[in-house]
Amino acid sequence: MIKIEHPNLSQIVSQHTEACVEYVTPRLNFCIALFDALGNKNYSPITQSVQKTIGIEAATAKAIVKPFIKKRKKNIAIGEIKSAICSKNNHIFVTSSKINRYKALYKFFSEVKVSLSSIIAGEPEELFSIVTNSIFQLQSDDQVKHCLELIFNYDAFVKTGFDQVNGTIWNNYSLTQVLDLSVCPYCNRSWVVTVENNGSKLTNPQLDHFFSKTDYPLLRLSFYNLIPSCETCNSRLKGAVEFSIQNNLHPYIEGYGEEGKFHSIAYDYESAIGIASNYEIFLETADPLRSEKNDRIRENHKVFKIDEIYNSHGDIVSELYRKKSNSNDKYLEILANQFPAANLTKGELYRMAFGNYYKENDFKKRPFAKLTKDIAEQLNLIVK
Repeated sequence: MIKIEHPNLSQIVSQHTEACVEYVTPRLNFCIALFDALGNKNYSPITQSVQKTIGIEAATAKAIVKPFIKKRKKNIAIGEIKSAICSKNNHIFVTSSKINRYKALYKFFSEVKVSLSSIIAGEPEELFSIVTNSIFQLQSDDQVKHCLELIFNYDAFVKTGFDQVNGTIWNNYSLTQVLDLSVCPYCNRSWVVTVENNGSKLTNPQLDHFFSKTDYPLLRLSFYNLIPSCETCNSRLKGAVEFSIQNNLHPYIEGYGEEGKFHSIAYDYESAIGIASNYEIFLETADPLRSEKNDRIRENHKVFKIDEIYNSHGDIVSELYRKKSNSNDKYLEILANQFPAANLTKGELYRMAFGNYYKENDFKKRPFAKLTKDIAEQLNLIVK
């Protein structure tokens, strides 16, 4: 697992937040007005058409109120909803025994509005404090979850995107494109490049919700809850596994780093000289008494089946063993002597020698970058 880094990350977060807040706010305002009217008998919040005053389409407004309408009113016009909210003629809602319920919902959605910027832009630790705050425990309520899914509409973000003030659309492709991430951070194995052609979406990463979007609907659009990842890691391996920042590595906080390093064992002579690929590839972690990351590293490693998957790529390791065998541990020195006038930097020489990147903040650019460096260090092909 590698850390996601970008020199302009704060700017990207701001751009994402601006687009999401612009989309979310009118839907949130509608819910606040709705439950204010139903719970507090305040009939003034919505006085004109829903489209003009609230700024959301009629279909969304109807979908939000549907769970709160009497069963016999299955097909209701948007005008009836407006009339019911704006006057004392609110008999289409189940209100007689629900006043305290609606007051609680009004308070909940008002608190969400106060915390909206933090919900969208908050860093992982802040998101965790939000989802565990007693103020927001109502998000697990089925009716509330229904409203939140329409307010923090992740499906709309992916399918149509959100309007930006400059007239462009901000969506999953926009987000992953500006992050400039080429490889899945969870496995550092699969390409996840974003490619568009004349506005046609061709390929991009999936976005894993670190905190489940089902259990935590408030965080469906939160920037630091959207982890670009490959289909294998996101859909097949992590799936519905519940992650937390206490038990798992969060890619925007940390990767394996020096506390988790790949090692290899060659099981026969041919593999030891790099002409076969009979290896065991495994992760070694720092002494758990010296590294509080140890358990998080191990948990992620287990969830994403890294050992099992990496052991199918022995050819990468065999190339490193072959270079060691043929150069008597002097591969980089020999290569540098071949191009003395080039004045190659350590990173350039490393990339020429091993076809990958030397610095950890570049591991996002090519598959198996961490594996390659860790095994090269193990074999003394490079100095730590």
